[in-house]
Amino acid sequence: MPEGQAFSHTTAAQLYLIPLPPSLCDDRTLHVAVNERRQPPRVTGVVGHTLAGIEPQFREHLGFTVTDPVSTWCQLATQLTLYDLVAAGDYLVSGRVTSEGRERPLATLAELRAGVLRHAGRRGAKNLRVAIQRVRSGVDSRPETWLRLLLVDDGLPEPVVNEAIFDFSGRRLGKPDLAYPWARLLFEYEGDEHRMSKERFRSDIGRRETFETNQWRVIRVIPEDVFTHQRAFLNRVRRVIAQQASANPQ
Repeated sequence: MPEGQAFSHTTAAQLYLIPLPPSLCDDRTLHVAVNERRQPPRVTGVVGHTLAGIEPQFREHLGFTVTDPVSTWCQLATQLTLYDLVAAGDYLVSGRVTSEGRERPLATLAELRAGVLRHAGRRGAKNLRVAIQRVRSGVDSRPETWLRLLLVDDGLPEPVVNEAIFDFSGRRLGKPDLAYPWARLLFEYEGDEHRMSKERFRSDIGRRETFETNQWRVIRVIPEDVFTHQRAFLNRVRRVIAQQASANPQ
């Protein structure tokens, strides 16, 4: 790559491991950004972008020159739906979850807000202004973001994200994906990977039993609930909330 060029948009997002929808995860098109005074690349398989004042946002990451995480997020506003733009923002301010714990976040909420202000007047600016209001920290995955937004957009209260639950004696029961403490209701997202590991499968059962033994209702959420059969899922959530209200009158 010549000097003055950097990977940007979804290419930079892939290098940062920012969660993207499946259609973009599999996209092998390379996006390259240059300053306004340079000529963008014209090569098969490469999309060149001329972005004013972008060169100060170039960074080295994994041996590649890329646009910084905040600039990359702002660029994604022209490629992602609102839910996926929020999911990307959640990832940046939360840090990637690994088997060894959560990595250091790639950006802060304040830095994302500053990026939105810098992006004013450009394509995707409106999408960014809406998304920044909905970005939350402590989020583990793209499906968690989608689940939270689905609940809120259906008129339900915003759930708490990845907060520890304790029993009446103060013993820690676990940390569910999302929760409505006022209804003693938890949401646990179970993607296909939960069934691929015998240990993970058994752990999920024990975790759910622990919550329910302590009078918490657990809603197990599968990919179809979040991405394809949303209305049926949301109707089920409302029925469960009504049941919880009857079982736990204030």
